[in-house]
Amino acid sequence: STGFHGLVLNSSTPKTLYAIYGRKDDRSSDYEEASSGKDSSGSSSSNNSSSISPQSDTGSDSYVIGKFIFTIQNGAAQVTIPRNRDAVKLTIPATVKINGKSVAVTAISANAFKGMKKLTTVTIGKNIKTIGKNAFSGCKKLKKITIKTTKLTAKTVGAKAFKGINKKAVVKCPKSKKAAYKKFLLKKGMKKTVTVSG
Repeated sequence: STGFHGLVLNSSTPKTLYAIYGRKDDRSSDYEEASSGKDSSGSSSSNNSSSISPQSDTGSDSYVIGKFIFTIQNGAAQVTIPRNRDAVKLTIPATVKINGKSVAVTAISANAFKGMKKLTTVTIGKNIKTIGKNAFSGCKKLKKITIKTTKLTAKTVGAKAFKGINKKAVVKCPKSKKAAYKKFLLKKGMKKTVTVSG
């Protein structure tokens, strides 16, 4: 079935997503308290630590942490989707805490922020190595992007990752990567009118 903003919810959907996007069935009951920031005892939980740790049917773990849902694979975290698709400003952290341990956030999933109509400002953390295709596609108001990572390449940023962002956007990146990033980001959907600075 189709859930929030076209998200397809089916038997392979991590249980976390049912909690966040409101589908009521036997999978969601254990996760609704966690998604509202409370643990099973009813006490508040920190946005900086894992609220829940359900297993998805694909064998990877999904966690609600702060403003995002993360999938954990091979010891690293990937931003799967934001909890609030009406967010205006988002910062993708360098690390998150999972069961008391710091885990590097190394990837942004394909379509993660696609079509977010109100998003204006994004900060991409220093450990990001991969940005999936269409990750920020159609974010028409996205005008300020700060890229802290030096680990992106033309091969690790997916097709149309930035297609349709604001044509007057300003991208700030590490000085040592300015030339390289400007060259391949234009091939990932950014307009030539976008300013890339270091």
